[in-house]
Amino acid sequence: YVKSSDVSIAYQVFGEGPVDLVCLPGFVSNLYWNWESPGFRRLLTRLGAFARVAIIDRRGVGLSDRLSKDLPPLEVLIDDILAVLDDVEMDRPAVFGWQSASNLAMMLAASNPERVSALIAFGANPCGLRKPDWPHNWSQEEWDRDLTDLEDGWGTQGWVDDHRRQFAPDEPGGDWVLYSFQMAASPTTAGQSERLDMQTD
Repeated sequence: YVKSSDVSIAYQVFGEGPVDLVCLPGFVSNLYWNWESPGFRRLLTRLGAFARVAIIDRRGVGLSDRLSKDLPPLEVLIDDILAVLDDVEMDRPAVFGWQSASNLAMMLAASNPERVSALIAFGANPCGLRKPDWPHNWSQEEWDRDLTDLEDGWGTQGWVDDHRRQFAPDEPGGDWVLYSFQMAASPTTAGQSERLDMQTD
């Protein structure tokens, strides 16, 4: 753990190699439970085969401190990442962000280019809401329905079954996906995370 302002940020370091790499999971995560997924474990193992990897549970989720208020803006989350980089003595790592965290990775690289040697953004979405110049996302009404559904059903098998294709299409059946969401975030925090993604532009 490292303190960023008054919040404890959880991270894990593993692997070795000539490259420093920081990983920023999208949506919600849990550092411990990541390794229980065969697909996620395979990814992490391969990354650790050639790099010294630091992976982070962002504030509010996983093993980091839970929050009583809405998730802060991306600028605060970037300060959390920089605190981890300082703590593990990564001066200028490559940064790998996926899904919603790809925006966080891009903002980190743009605002602190002296701290980032390379950027990998997977599944990046430049705008959370549908707009005339970005018609590929949900409208506000569609987001509102999704957020209500998420907060009402989070942590239940029914909600996981309905959304498995969206969040974990390659994971085997059984309880892994259900447990991963339960261990990563509360219903309120999951909704806060989605709202932050919706508002990002």
